[in-house]
Amino acid sequence: MFGQSDSGAVKVVGKIFGSDAPISLLNAIDGNTSGSLYLEQDVITRGTGDIDANSELSKSGAFTDLTVSTSAEVGLGIYAPNQLGNGRALAKSEANNTKGNSTSFASAVGGRQDNNSSYAGGNALSTAIASGIGDGFQVMSTASANGSAGSAPPSGSGGDGGTAVSSASSVANGNSDATVHVTARGGNGGGLNYSPGNGGAGGVARFGQVFGSSLGGAVKVTGILIGGSGGAGNGVGVGGNGASESAINLIDGSTTGNLALDQEAYGGNSGGNPYGTGSAGIAGSGYSELNKSGAWTQLSITTKAGGGDGGYGIIGGNGAAATAKSNAVNTLGGSLSTAIATAGKGGGDGTNVGGANSISGAGGNALAESAANGNGD
Repeated sequence: MFGQSDSGAVKVVGKIFGSDAPISLLNAIDGNTSGSLYLEQDVITRGTGDIDANSELSKSGAFTDLTVSTSAEVGLGIYAPNQLGNGRALAKSEANNTKGNSTSFASAVGGRQDNNSSYAGGNALSTAIASGIGDGFQVMSTASANGSAGSAPPSGSGGDGGTAVSSASSVANGNSDATVHVTARGGNGGGLNYSPGNGGAGGVARFGQVFGSSLGGAVKVTGILIGGSGGAGNGVGVGGNGASESAINLIDGSTTGNLALDQEAYGGNSGGNPYGTGSAGIAGSGYSELNKSGAWTQLSITTKAGGGDGGYGIIGGNGAAATAKSNAVNTLGGSLSTAIATAGKGGGDGTNVGGANSISGAGGNALAESAANGNGD
């Protein structure tokens, strides 16, 4: 698939849907112009078992504007007795522009099975890369990865949520602005609805490289980790644990101009057991710490952390702890440091088992520390 113009805008979008077979696209579409070029390549699959979806697209050249977008999604699978799990989704985009603005998007969503099985949710991996040359342009990369929910079978234990890994980088080789935004969200654990069993654990979220740079333009980098929540237990089963998330200096940026870094980590809620006699799971904690020192026109550091809420049950789950720490030291210009921590709430007693023997969970603890040191007028 190809589109071309001497100097006009060109937009090429290619989408492919498949069933019961993995699909992998590598630079399956293309376009050419000296004007604005937009390329989008999407893959959606569904089927039985490990049906993967891969979408990778890269483009380099000289354009007024260049946008490269990829997505990979694994849809709901159909139960089969001998399958091992769910499909993985991988999306990678790369935009390299030597003339104008450069934008890269990548989105991945892992697959899951239907409710007749207890398989884990599918994993998701996304990577977005953008680079540009010159002054006064915008270089932007955005990546999101969502691990899928585990299955919720009629019996047995719920499947664990899938893992999500997301990466992005923006490099401005000149006095252009660079922006990076990354989100990774672990899948939720599968829950039990009809028979006794344990809920699945929430999936974890992770960063790859999260980085932005410019020779002198403004740089803004945001990275967000969200742990999956645990699935509900039933009968004497226990709710699944929420995933804990920890981020310590996992994002970064470089410039002589304005630098803003925002790093966030949120734990998943614990699964409850509101209708049986089993207890709730353990909520996931959130920890975010970011330290940066150097010389910039302006430095801004923000950290946010959230603890997961406790689930409902005859013994409600406790809310999880949240810790946020930020430290900004600027030897050239102004400095701003912000830290926000929000602890999880405790879970209440179950709907059908309340009374004197039921216990609500306690709320978690929160700690926020920030420090800033600047120079100049």
